[in-house]
Amino acid sequence: MPDHALNLFDLQHGWSDYRTVEEVVFDNRVEWYWGDVEVSAVQVMLAESIISPAFAKVTVWFRGVGTTHYVADAPSLAAYIAKVLPGVKALAHQEYLVIE
Repeated sequence: MPDHALNLFDLQHGWSDYRTVEEVVFDNRVEWYWGDVEVSAVQVMLAESIISPAFAKVTVWFRGVGTTHYVADAPSLAAYIAKVLPGVKALAHQEYLVIE
C-alpha cells in the first residue's frame, strides 16, 4: 500500500507530518466556507470516518490557487480558522499596495 502524508495541525502538539498507510477520505461537500475561491477564501471538508487521524481538510484559496492543510480535531479546526481567516478577509478586500 502507498504511504500517505498529511501536513496535520493539532492544537496541543502543533504541526506534524502524519504518515498513514490508509488514505483519509473526506466528504464530497464543503461543510463550511468563507469568501470566493477566485479572490480569497477558506473551505472546510470533514472526514467521513470518526477514526480518521484528520478531522477536517482546510483549503485556503487566493486567486484560484488553493493550499490544503489538515486538522486533527474540532478545537484544532477552530484555532486554525481563527488564525488564517483575518488574512483571507484582508486579501478579499484587495486593499493591498501593488509595487511596480
